[in-house]
This record gives sequence, C-alpha cells and structure tokens, in this order.
Amino acid sequence: MVMRIHRVLPNAGDCRSAAWRARRRERGASIFVVMSVIAVLTAVGVFAAHTAGLNQRMSGYARQATQSAYVADLGTVAAVDELSGGTAPAYMQLVTAGNEQCRANQYVVGVS
Repeated sequence: MVMRIHRVLPNAGDCRSAAWRARRRERGASIFVVMSVIAVLTAVGVFAAHTAGLNQRMSGYARQATQSAYVADLGTVAAVDELSGGTAPAYMQLVTAGNEQCRANQYVVGVS
C-alpha cells in the first residue's frame, strides 16, 4: 500500500516519517499521563489503607472502653452486694486487726 502511494505521490514517504516523528514526540506525553494516573491511584490506595487502619484502631478503643465500663459497673454491683449482706463489719475488723503488715493499715484510725 505504501508503494502505491509512493508511486502516486512521490513525497508520501516524507508524510509517513513526519507522522511517525509526531507520534514519537507524543509518546513522552502519554507516558507522563500514565505515570500521573498511577501516582494518583497509588496515593488514593495509601490513603484508603491508612484510613482503614485508623478506623480499625478506633473501633478497638471503643470496644475496650465499653468493656471497661461494663467491668466497672459489675464491680460496683458486686461491692454493693457484698457489703449490703452484713459483711462490712467483718471487713473493717480484718482491716483494723493489724495482723498483716500492710502499708494501707497505717492510715486507718486506731491501727498503729
């Protein structure tokens, strides 16, 4: 086909080489566009991974806070239940008896 055009138009080879040179110059622009798109997609992926990690850490903290609140409520209920059963005087007697060497006992009134 090129041979036929070359026979009809003697300068057809120049047109072909000019088009080839124009495409050759545009190759750098297309590589730049492709690399820019890859860089943007990489940045979006890194941002998404970072955000997912932060969300996972945040949900772990929320779960830990909820568990701590439930344990504190359970401790309060257990302490009230234990002390309301008439065992409070027995605990005070153990604290003030002074049989154990406990640093906290020195702050209780009546214990030396």
